[in-house]
Amino acid sequence: MKLIVGFLTKSQAMIADGLNSAGDVFASTITYIGNRISSTPGDDEHPYGHGKAEYIFSMVISFFLIFLWHFLYSKCHLIHCLTSTILCIHLGWYILPSFLL
Repeated sequence: MKLIVGFLTKSQAMIADGLNSAGDVFASTITYIGNRISSTPGDDEHPYGHGKAEYIFSMVISFFLIFLWHFLYSKCHLIHCLTSTILCIHLGWYILPSFLL
């Protein structure tokens, strides 16, 4: 709903909030699925249960958000570099320390 209103009114803040909400819905849905699978009891193939599935689904969320950030950053950076005469600074170097933590 926020995205629709944001695009109709051309409000960048509303579009950004809508995208943030969409990311939250995606992460919550994947977390719910991961919790449901990890709470299933053990069986013949997995005698200790399915508890590790929660970690795998957390990695899926992380990789998706990193991929989405990279995709959006590269598109916006390319548009900025093509339309600006100012030297483009690679802001990705500011993100590098967060991966090292």
